[in-house]
Amino acid sequence: AEIHRLLKETDLNELAATMELIEDTEAMPDQLHPTTKKQKKINLKVLSNEQLIGEEEEELLLQLTRNQVSLFDVFGNFMRMEVVRKQLVRSMDQILTQRSKNVILTGESQSGKTRLAKCYAKWLHRMKLISSTKIALIDGEKINHMNLLSKKEQLKDCAIIIENAGMVTKETMKSLLELSNLYQNNIAIILEDTREKINHLLRGNSQLNSIFNNRVHLHKYTLEDYMGFAYDYITEHDYEIEMEAFIALQNEFSVFMHEKRENALQAIFSYLDGIIQKSEKRSTEQLKEVSQSGRFDDTELMVVKREDVKS
Repeated sequence: AEIHRLLKETDLNELAATMELIEDTEAMPDQLHPTTKKQKKINLKVLSNEQLIGEEEEELLLQLTRNQVSLFDVFGNFMRMEVVRKQLVRSMDQILTQRSKNVILTGESQSGKTRLAKCYAKWLHRMKLISSTKIALIDGEKINHMNLLSKKEQLKDCAIIIENAGMVTKETMKSLLELSNLYQNNIAIILEDTREKINHLLRGNSQLNSIFNNRVHLHKYTLEDYMGFAYDYITEHDYEIEMEAFIALQNEFSVFMHEKRENALQAIFSYLDGIIQKSEKRSTEQLKEVSQSGRFDDTELMVVKREDVKS
């Protein structure tokens, strides 16, 4: 019973300190409509490239500035997590210095490996390391039944993301290496799976280890990590979120974490889809009401409110 109990709502000051919240305290002047006030909305703090990158990665910072690329804009919440951020910065620096765009991402199921892989693809394109935005997302088992070399023109200048890469056979890896050698300046191969399965794939193969020597591991997430992902997911859908709704989400995610031993990122995204749908339905109904009254100034649309979050 103790495991499943809802935690008490977190104190606003404690939450703000933990998540580095920037409150949007803009409220409607009382003289406009005395009965209506805008609720506080939040914005999570965004760090600049200079704040994210150490002095030893001076070349990376220079290249980011030259290409006008913001790491926070590309990687979002992954940059808020210090353990992951340090790995990502090292990984990007390695890509620039070694000119190899092959990366391995490890982590448990539903840890966001594919989400991170797509961030990598976006970063590679914005840094002009590949000229196309094309992404080929392929399952490790299915790729074994494909003739990759016959599709080499389609895969050229593309980010190939292989999920469940531990399932890839030696023959398929051989074809991938041929592609990598053929189009080394115009292709990126990103392998993702659990750490154990990737280690098994690379074990005893010195060529693979030398080509895929750039790795990032996603740890087990904290509640703060999940809240960062939630904020990004909501804002990616062009919504804002009120402080009270954000705190209610924190309580819901506490339960998710107790009920699931593994990372629950996909379950949380699915949960957020439902919340956004509720908010959209409520906004649609409000829009109909205010279009009749003409009082648009006291209506907030595209905002997740406390009532949208299950109590």
